[in-house]
Amino acid sequence: MMMVRKLAAVHGSNMDRHVSSPVVPSHSDIIDMLSHVARRDRFMFRQSQLEILEQLFAEDSYPSYEKREQIANLCNTSTEVACE
Repeated sequence: MMMVRKLAAVHGSNMDRHVSSPVVPSHSDIIDMLSHVARRDRFMFRQSQLEILEQLFAEDSYPSYEKREQIANLCNTSTEVACE
């Protein structure tokens, strides 16, 4: 519904009236909406961190939250950055 409201604002439509068919955004409208999305900075792992991560992944490809915390401590980083 949020996208429909944004598109209505772009096209000047009245959202109070009944719309019989869905609003299909144009390519330029989609590009305009996506250009406002903030991107995160890319995280670059050091070689030593990659070696730790690859070894632990070989042991368990689905670590628990506690294990991810331990991995973050081993890599000297936080789980928020390392596991997103």
